[in-house]
Amino acid sequence: MGSAEQGRQEERAGDILLPRGIGARILSALASAVLRSQRAHDEESWQHGCRRGYEDGWKKGNHAGYTLGLEKGLEKGQEVGALVGHQQGLSEGIEAGKRIIELRPGRAVQAQGPQVDHNLFANWRFPITPEVEREIRDRVAEHLSGQEPTDDQWKMIFSRDPSTCIVAGAGSGKSTTMVLRLLVLHKYLGIPKERIAVVTFTRESRKDFRRKLAEVFALWGVTLTEEVTGRIVRTFHSRILDFIRCSQPHAKVTAFEFFSISNTEDEEGNEVENALDIRLTTEQLDLMNAAYQHVYETNETFQGLIAQLVRASAKPLPLSPNSAEARKRVGRILDCSKRDEELTDAVDRLWRAAGAWPIEGIEAGPFPVTLKGLTFFANGYCEELKAYVILGVGSNDRKLCLQSMPWMKLTGATTMKKTLFQVYCDKGILFLDNYAEGVATLDALRGYVRKCPKFEYELEGELGEAPVMQAFHSTASFLENLGLDVTDAVRNMSFTQKSTDAIFFHALAIFWPAFNDYLASQSPPIFTFNKMFEMFGERGAANLEQLPDEIFMPMLHLLVDEFQDCGANTISWLRAVFREARHRGLSVTTDTAVYPASLMAVGDDWQSIYGWRGSSPKFFENFESYFPSPSTTHVLMKENYRSQQMVIDAAESLVQSITTNKDKHGIAAHPKVKDLAFPVQVLDRDDNQLADLVEQHFDKGQTVLVLYRKNDTKKEVRIKLSSILAKARKLKRASSIKLLTYHGSKGLEADAVLLVGDCAQMSTSPHRNMAYEQARLGEPGDPAPYDTAQGQETLRLAYVAITRAKRHCYWFVELAKPAKGGLVSALARVRFQHPYFEDLRNR
Repeated sequence: MGSAEQGRQEERAGDILLPRGIGARILSALASAVLRSQRAHDEESWQHGCRRGYEDGWKKGNHAGYTLGLEKGLEKGQEVGALVGHQQGLSEGIEAGKRIIELRPGRAVQAQGPQVDHNLFANWRFPITPEVEREIRDRVAEHLSGQEPTDDQWKMIFSRDPSTCIVAGAGSGKSTTMVLRLLVLHKYLGIPKERIAVVTFTRESRKDFRRKLAEVFALWGVTLTEEVTGRIVRTFHSRILDFIRCSQPHAKVTAFEFFSISNTEDEEGNEVENALDIRLTTEQLDLMNAAYQHVYETNETFQGLIAQLVRASAKPLPLSPNSAEARKRVGRILDCSKRDEELTDAVDRLWRAAGAWPIEGIEAGPFPVTLKGLTFFANGYCEELKAYVILGVGSNDRKLCLQSMPWMKLTGATTMKKTLFQVYCDKGILFLDNYAEGVATLDALRGYVRKCPKFEYELEGELGEAPVMQAFHSTASFLENLGLDVTDAVRNMSFTQKSTDAIFFHALAIFWPAFNDYLASQSPPIFTFNKMFEMFGERGAANLEQLPDEIFMPMLHLLVDEFQDCGANTISWLRAVFREARHRGLSVTTDTAVYPASLMAVGDDWQSIYGWRGSSPKFFENFESYFPSPSTTHVLMKENYRSQQMVIDAAESLVQSITTNKDKHGIAAHPKVKDLAFPVQVLDRDDNQLADLVEQHFDKGQTVLVLYRKNDTKKEVRIKLSSILAKARKLKRASSIKLLTYHGSKGLEADAVLLVGDCAQMSTSPHRNMAYEQARLGEPGDPAPYDTAQGQETLRLAYVAITRAKRHCYWFVELAKPAKGGLVSALARVRFQHPYFEDLRNR
């Protein structure tokens, strides 16, 4: 309240308060009132005086009241104002105090720069709005009625994050889902077809995906020609070719792996049949042999190492009867002795027919040799080297068999014979396996230097001997697939003092860089795919910097199928490409949005079965650590549209103990099989019963897969199935019955699947363990990380084989034997107390 107003109120209340001076005036007024009532005064003067007195009195009273009111009002106002002000100030002070930090002297903090952003992708999102979602769902229901995606599949299709990791279990229907994802990117978000890429591993899977892509896009009115789908869907290998050709002055630079396929520029000429196949063709071997001869002639150290390997191969060290290799064969020494005369004669005739026998300096036999009281035969004797000569079988005759024993291949028989001579022969022995190079081998043994010898060598842990060029190639490829440099990897290995593998790897470390140089010197230049990935991977980041933007743009939005099959070299390349794309700020700009790079990885760690060639499920299991992103969508697709539930449960029971994702479990979803309940039947090996089952299912109009672990099994089974296979061909249903290895069945399916043989780990490998440790693919402290990984892969391989079945799965097995040396057996992991396995063996 203001002071003047308080004063006026004090004035109006003056007759009550009676302050000083006011009482006299009141008495005067009373006296005047009495005089007026008695008319005892001059009217005019009285009236004038009254008015003047009233005016003066009002003014003086007003002034006095104002002054008094001001004093009292100020005093009272200060009291009330102080209280209100205190309360308001307290409230506002508390709120202000929350926002104000009192600055006090503190400890000195050293200035630091900003954090480094190690993400391979920018912080952005695909603008897939709820309206867009509704429209897509409506159109899918219209065009793909009955095939609408599940909730998990929709989550994949509508992923908004720059990186997405999809765990798509066996039979999860991922192909259509991937196509719908591409449809969203192109049709609804406007990303050009030229900026969308899909990577597959085989030509067959590429062909199937291209067909489905064109079919689904057509339903939305988008026409994709074969040329367009061919540019969208490619293999890793054809894409890295773009990088190498862009970097080289010669446009026709080619890949070593394509050397025998095509040197033309057609689209199929840029695709290998199967990127996981590392076998060599004749043309490729010719290149390797030319480089081999050049290094042999120009490098004395290499020449000496090869001589040592030849001696180790041709004059093998004695074997103990208790060694693992000997124990597998010495028990059959009697059978080997009975057939050895026929074997010796058959091999002798092959060498003579090839013009490679007899060899100068070797007296031709046969010469009888006694091993453990039994008679065997040597093909010849070399006086200069004081050694018996045993001839082997050339690489072109590996499928030949003994005439009296059609099931016994000459290679298997000669391998057993070699082992028995190593164990029981106390005289010098030479083994010549390659009759085309027998003379060169003998020259190397004598110390003569004319032509580099071709010979076979068996690395410890491998499943058999291989021509030295094949051994060099497969070993180097394995190391490079792990992301290792061959020379560096060998330098970091260690072997026992008497190990001939140390000699092999020393020779490999010299040969492999020289081989790559030899290829690069050709006109036009040739490179291995691994060399290309290395050149443009993380170790070759400087090479990527020299490439134009346009080489990166087709891969800016990438979808990788079968991601679990990637090796470290392809992972390194992808990481380097996305890092460089982000560094350059590359993006796709449409009329409505800007789209930086993105990656969608689709795979199944339970179907990772190519560890022997360098792939590992760790890249998929730890996806975010290898492809860091501000945000990543994870999807687990559980529905299985192939198999009935018991097949799913049986297969999963073998891999549950090694899984990193405990929530992973397949659910039968196909309406035709989801209510079926046929357990996986385990039976004794009986090829007659197997043939009967194949025919029963074939006659019902069903498809059949017969799968085997070892190639030797195929011939035995095919003989039993000959009549039904002929029947299938006659009825033009040959494709209804297929015989494949467990590995070869990946990606296929059938109503009935018949497995032949246990899925067991076959060996351990010292050099691969050392390579795995260098590549950091094992668990810390594991002394044998590759062996551990292979044991797990054995179980995953059994999972793959079983999950090919839609309805029925039969597993024919030999008499169970204890696993040796800790080797893993899938059959040993079967628990028959569960209803999804049924034991029908005779025990």
